[in-house]
Amino acid sequence: MHLLNWSHQVKDLGKKRTEFKRVATVDECRTVARAMNVLACQSIEVTYQIIPLTMNSYRIVGNYSSIIDQECVVTLDSISSHLNETFDIKFLPEAEMQIVNTSDLECPDKEDPELIINDCLELGSLIYELIASKLELYPRKKGAKLEITESKPFSSWKQRSAFAKLAPLKLRHRKT
Repeated sequence: MHLLNWSHQVKDLGKKRTEFKRVATVDECRTVARAMNVLACQSIEVTYQIIPLTMNSYRIVGNYSSIIDQECVVTLDSISSHLNETFDIKFLPEAEMQIVNTSDLECPDKEDPELIINDCLELGSLIYELIASKLELYPRKKGAKLEITESKPFSSWKQRSAFAKLAPLKLRHRKT
């Protein structure tokens, strides 16, 4: 199952550069928010071009913008993240992909191309991954600060602990 079912069949693309615009529906935004475990996904908009390359490979160049609501780790208030990023993704057929994987072992910094699966370019799952990778792991509201408190010494914990009441029984048991 794809969270954003935004795909293109290779047979429908032709040999010319084609422009597209996608806007996530309310249901798609809800599904994305649940999958990311965030408060809400307000919007996802993507504009992109599909550029045919040689040997049934394609390149998708574009931009996405999204508004995601997360919870502040300090105040638990809602924080909106406005994401706006460009992307450049190359799609290759499986036969071509095997050649690339063996020849690019020396270039670990180079971005791996995506696989064309069932003659289809799956853009939706990649957009989801791009958005998820840009979210703050520990979002913090502007000006929110964690209060530093001193922890109680172990001895005071030991006096109030339920196990502290059992400790004399353990000592009695060892003496006999």
